[in-house]
Amino acid sequence: MIRVAGTGVYERQKTGLFRYNFRYDPARCIEEPMNDGLAADALELWRGERRLVANLSFTAGSGTLVHVAGKNGVGKTTMLRAVCGLTHAESGRVSWCGENIHNDLSGYHAEVAWLGHRDGLRPELTPKENLVISHRLHGRRPVGVDADLEHAGARHLADLPVRSLSAGQKKRIALIRVFTSGARLWLLDEPFANLDTAGCDWALARIRQHVADGGICMLSTHLSFDDAGVVRLELGA
Repeated sequence: MIRVAGTGVYERQKTGLFRYNFRYDPARCIEEPMNDGLAADALELWRGERRLVANLSFTAGSGTLVHVAGKNGVGKTTMLRAVCGLTHAESGRVSWCGENIHNDLSGYHAEVAWLGHRDGLRPELTPKENLVISHRLHGRRPVGVDADLEHAGARHLADLPVRSLSAGQKKRIALIRVFTSGARLWLLDEPFANLDTAGCDWALARIRQHVADGGICMLSTHLSFDDAGVVRLELGA
């Protein structure tokens, strides 16, 4: 992307009106790299009459993990929902590959996998049936579902109704949906909540692999990260 620069002057015409003349100056033009991922510019977020976030900006290109940190109630979920396009910021904008996400929200959502506080699973169906539906919604053949459940330590849950599972078991199934979505951008709100130690290790390994493969992941968690290159956003600081 080229930022065009030059000088401009107002010149008075015989009619008494003014005309603005711009003179292009190639020496002052700047070549700027295109943002190949996620960016936010001067975001301001409110909940009711309370301002949660002010003037927040960040960029996250390919291979970036963004850790959203902060105490309960400081606006982590609100910010993630704004980044996902599920709610509007009071001011500022969120961009994907240089374009405002609200210019083509459906196109943006085709590249996003979102997991909020609700697991998004149909309780009357089994984990396997939920995952098959997820594959088909993303336009893919439902292959490898049994292997995905096996890797998540959930193969024994495959044919049980989701309503009978514990909160941690449901979280594993919900995360499998994200991890097999094919989306480039993962937005995860407290993805490790309700998981046991083995579940946390599995989920973190999948997230790190996604980032290593050039994906982007933005997540909120109270866990600490010592990974090199992690972008940390501390809200309420």
